[in-house]
Amino acid sequence: MSARLSILNDTAAIAAFALRNVHLHQFALADLEPRFRPRTTFYDWCADDQIQQLAMVYNAPGDPVLIAHAYPPAASMRECLHSLLPLLPSRLYAHISHEVVDVVQSAYNVVDRASLSKMALVDVEPSLAINPDSVKALTPADLPALNAFYAITGGGGHFDPATLAAGHVYAIRNGVDILSVAGVHVESPTYGIAVIGNVATHPAHRCQGLASRVCGVLCQVLTQAGRTHIGLNVHSDNHSAIRLYQRLGFRTIISFGACRLVRTANHRS
Repeated sequence: MSARLSILNDTAAIAAFALRNVHLHQFALADLEPRFRPRTTFYDWCADDQIQQLAMVYNAPGDPVLIAHAYPPAASMRECLHSLLPLLPSRLYAHISHEVVDVVQSAYNVVDRASLSKMALVDVEPSLAINPDSVKALTPADLPALNAFYAITGGGGHFDPATLAAGHVYAIRNGVDILSVAGVHVESPTYGIAVIGNVATHPAHRCQGLASRVCGVLCQVLTQAGRTHIGLNVHSDNHSAIRLYQRLGFRTIISFGACRLVRTANHRS
């Protein structure tokens, strides 16, 4: 069986493969939207002209992002990454299946490694039961207050201000002060996808159910907007957050490694 790595530009082919496991490939499907597509390079690992694995590099501001979630069996993703390594930049952030992280360690120093859980909303009813009173959408005019909030909470590391214009950043406030917030990393109207992110609560107002309320209302809004595949990533050791999401109807799909990669001196691209 002959196998090869190539750059994949065929949107239909990317979508057809990614839709085989929507929650595994939510970012890939979202990055097919016109806003993200010019920044994204897709790579496929093919055997006998059949796609076996899909990897992508998103050229985000700052370090590029590699996403390589292995579609079973993982052995072909190992081959894919081995072939991809020489094409990758010297520094990048990565989401990689645990069972293939050692492949990138052959060429990169792995820094700030963490385990994340990918969760999917499988039951929307708990979110629909949440009272939306006091949970309001933020607008671009709220950006200074939101930046100040994230400076206090330490969240918002991947926050994109453009999401405010889409109307999918929701918060609970006390006057002008933001107490809790939840937003969306990426979404795709085409494929009905939304990935929730940048969830945070002010330290003085935690353990009051605020994050549950704001996330629940955001799920209501996204569902009403036709986002039938809602997911999120959370640190696997953040047990309180995982319990919160479980109460809202989310379930863990997979866990994977998140890390920063710095190419070693004896491995040059």
